[in-house]
Amino acid sequence: MSLVNLLSMELTYFTNGLLFAAVLKRWFWDYAITVTLIHVALTSAVMQQFPLVWQWWLALGSGLFIMICSGQFVTYFVFPDSCYPTLDS
Repeated sequence: MSLVNLLSMELTYFTNGLLFAAVLKRWFWDYAITVTLIHVALTSAVMQQFPLVWQWWLALGSGLFIMICSGQFVTYFVFPDSCYPTLDS
């Protein structure tokens, strides 16, 4: 995987995290995981094989982590009145 592909993938995941936060205004880790699973399915369909390269999985996992963290931080600090579950409920 080239450096340009890695950077574009990570930047795309970061940007999607921000966009999800702006649209959903709540916890959205399930949306991030769903988008990532769709990405894996489309990649498998296009490549006509299941991806087995560990570097690709590492980049995908770190992108997913970046998307979830960036979106959660934006949601938490920009939209504090969003519905967050508490430990009491």
